[in-house]
Amino acid sequence: MVNVFFSHSSIQKQKVEAVVSKIGRDFSIVDKYTFESGEDLKDEIDSSIDKCKIFCLFVSKEIFSSDWVKYELARVRNLKDQNQIKFCAFCVDSSVNIVDLKKDLSLSWICGYLIDYIENPYKIARLLCRKMRELVWEEYQQVGARERLFLGREDDLKCFDQKFYERIGTFHNTYILAGLPNVGRKRFIKQVIRTKLTNNLHPSYEPLLISLSENDYLFEFVSQLNESIQLWKKDELLEKLHSGMTEKDIALRLIKMMVTDRDVLIIDDNRSVINTNGGICDWFEDLVMDENMPNSLSIFVATTINSPYPVVKKYPMILFQKISELDKESMSLLFNAYANVKGIQCSKEDADYLIRAFTGFPEQAYSVVDEIVHSGMYRTKLDLNLLMRVYDRDLASIYDRLIEDDDDTKNLLVIMSMFEFVSYDFLCQLIDVDTLNAALDKMEKNSVYDVFGTCNQYLRLNQSLSDFINRNHIKLDWKLDKKLKEETRKIINSTEDDVLDLSEQLFKIKEIIRTSGDDIDSKYLVPSYALKVIVDEYKHGHNKNVISVADKILNGYKQYKYGSVEYALRYWKCLALCKENDDKLFEEAKLFKSDYTYNFLLGFYYRFSGKFDKAETYFTRALECAQSENAPYKNKAEHELVIARVKNHHYDEALDLARKCYERNSRNTYFIEAYFRCIINSRVGQEEKIQVVDELIDSMKKSYEPSKDFYVRMFEIQKSFYFENKDIKIVLEELEDVIRIWDKSYPREVKLEINDKLTQRRRLLR
Repeated sequence: MVNVFFSHSSIQKQKVEAVVSKIGRDFSIVDKYTFESGEDLKDEIDSSIDKCKIFCLFVSKEIFSSDWVKYELARVRNLKDQNQIKFCAFCVDSSVNIVDLKKDLSLSWICGYLIDYIENPYKIARLLCRKMRELVWEEYQQVGARERLFLGREDDLKCFDQKFYERIGTFHNTYILAGLPNVGRKRFIKQVIRTKLTNNLHPSYEPLLISLSENDYLFEFVSQLNESIQLWKKDELLEKLHSGMTEKDIALRLIKMMVTDRDVLIIDDNRSVINTNGGICDWFEDLVMDENMPNSLSIFVATTINSPYPVVKKYPMILFQKISELDKESMSLLFNAYANVKGIQCSKEDADYLIRAFTGFPEQAYSVVDEIVHSGMYRTKLDLNLLMRVYDRDLASIYDRLIEDDDDTKNLLVIMSMFEFVSYDFLCQLIDVDTLNAALDKMEKNSVYDVFGTCNQYLRLNQSLSDFINRNHIKLDWKLDKKLKEETRKIINSTEDDVLDLSEQLFKIKEIIRTSGDDIDSKYLVPSYALKVIVDEYKHGHNKNVISVADKILNGYKQYKYGSVEYALRYWKCLALCKENDDKLFEEAKLFKSDYTYNFLLGFYYRFSGKFDKAETYFTRALECAQSENAPYKNKAEHELVIARVKNHHYDEALDLARKCYERNSRNTYFIEAYFRCIINSRVGQEEKIQVVDELIDSMKKSYEPSKDFYVRMFEIQKSFYFENKDIKIVLEELEDVIRIWDKSYPREVKLEINDKLTQRRRLLR
């Protein structure tokens, strides 16, 4: 095991303990935890030093008079000279005089190893972790096996070189790499960092990593980066923001400290830095273009969104690149190389069979080889389709596979979907550790969450899967739900922010914004977190609270400079005003420069006002504007236009658009219902109708919509009337039963439609 022996004076115990808490007690040899009272201390020290791989000296003025420290140094010096141990020394006392150190014959030799005064224990811990990883890689070749493998990206690396050197004299501070999830974006970035930068970094070096998603802004960037660097405590950070220090000033200071420490940052980005259109968000643009940004490549962004050439051209300090899936030949090389590392003897026939299933994601090769090691070739080939379905974006099949006969994993998925990200420690408070680890192992195998943070202590569920769980209102087991509420109540009632981990603190901020009304402490009024509350409240139908929170932020933060945050706050406020039939919408809508957004909001207002003719008109105009504006969210207007046309009984006009929405997402119950209503009432031929109706009934049965039984029943009643000539009295009785059980407008509307059809038939018979 790679252990660190800490040599220090008793005065520095608190700082040593802070470092140990970061690297882990299991890897640390400290007198407080290791040495037995009553034993021969010299023997224990000798034995412990012999066992350790790294000797870490905390240099303070007290070591000049510490016989024990001098004894330890005398012991370790011989081992160091024989290359049996790594030695490092950190100055942790600003009053230490190097001249005095050189005069002391027993201490002078450490000057060549001494790292200048460091106040922050985290910085010491991170430097030690680097040394520990280097030793682990040297001693245990299997540990770094995957990281050492880097095949099939030679042309991409040449492309990076070309982009980096084509503008001599122009410095770059940011590198943005676009590609699909699982294509190896972060792995490629790490290879660039380790081999292309001039820091002479060891191959085991791990960059800082933070994770940002849509509706994350500069505050989230600052919070996570500070969590990694530990420049301020959490409550100190909030106070600095509250006292007037801007988020950008804080971010620049953190980045400068990171560069000074020879670190770099990877941002795992999900439409926060790069928006849906491929543009750079305003806060990130403002940050990287600031004249105080370090003029070295220090920020790396892994995104799924590619940027168009005009955007690329606009930012000379940013390098843009896109990587695609690996070709079959590269995937074959990677599979065979990793199989060789793992000691797998794989016949050409078996290898060809497995590789044919790959679709270009490097993780496929790794996961299949790992599965062979774990389950054998026969089982791996049998489960190959299941292994590959992780990458087919079929969220329902992924979810079904994860929760099959496994309520523990289902509950963990639901909990993780409730948080932006959540710490492992917090999950341990809710779920038995063995149960939690088993569920996480299962989820890790299916690549549905990412880890980040200082020690990878934070877990973020795949955003698409999280949305899927929330959209389908999948519920938590009642006992666990009760326990979660108890724990979250503790978080909210906590009087000291610094006792919370980052995920708990940010959760607390959201809950305070949601529940505090006008009495909220202004330091918690963070616009981007208020936006998260607004989105959550809107999804739960709490429209008045959406309007209240939005007004609170918009009125209190008139100086907030980033338009993207203000735009989002106003947009969600307008949607809530529409649902409340509030005429203030008309004034608010005028503030949007986009004709698409303006017309969409008016259409939405009239749809909820029951004026479907006007709604249809404005949604049509919105879609016309969307073509010229290249609006990213026109799908929403298309579905809303379908609803307006259905309400106006314009079924044939709505049919093609309803089909388009359904084909785009056949799991969306709103799309299923709208398409069903259009097809059942359209002039399409009977045979085609029956085929589509059966497909839609099957899709609804497979959905996770809590009211799916209601919709399936409604579909089947209409099918029996239109295609099976069921007795009209029985059909109407069944509709009455549905109306009694479910208080919804849909069965009443269907009843009126059926009566209209009967009236038309009677007229034709006359």
